[in-house]
Amino acid sequence: MEFVRATIEDIDDLAKLEFESFASPWTKEQYLYEIQNNEFATIWLLKENDKLLGYIDYWLLFDQGEINKICVLKEMQGQGLGSKLMQKALDDLYKNGAFSLTLEVRVSNEKAIKLYEKYGFEIKVRKKNYYSDGEDCYMMMKLLGGI
Repeated sequence: MEFVRATIEDIDDLAKLEFESFASPWTKEQYLYEIQNNEFATIWLLKENDKLLGYIDYWLLFDQGEINKICVLKEMQGQGLGSKLMQKALDDLYKNGAFSLTLEVRVSNEKAIKLYEKYGFEIKVRKKNYYSDGEDCYMMMKLLGGI
C-alpha cells in the first residue's frame, strides 16, 4: 500500500468511491476544484496496485486544519485503513504547523466517531439538522500544537 496525492487523473475513482460511500456525495466538480483550485486542500489517496482503497481530504487554513472527508472502500473497512489515513493527515498537518483540527460527523456514524475519539478528538458542538436529510452532526476538535 502507498499514499499518493490526488490528481485530476484520480477524479473518476474518487467520485465513484464517494458515490458508493456517502448519502450526500460530492460531485466530480467539487473534487476537481479541491485538486486544481483550492490552495488549502490536500487529498491523500491510499492505493494498492493502482486500486483506490481510501482517501482523506483536508484543509490547512493557516494554523487550523479541517478534515472534510475520510473514506475507505466498504470491503476494506475494519482493516485499519481509516487509521492509516487519519495518521497520515495528522502527521502532515502537524508538520505544517496546524495548531488544531476540526471535523464534522453524523451523530449516527458510530464507527467514525470511535475512530476520531481514538485519535483524541472531542465532541464540542452538536449542530441540529446539519445534513440535507435533517440529521444532526457533531463538530469534533483535536488540539495538535503544531510546530
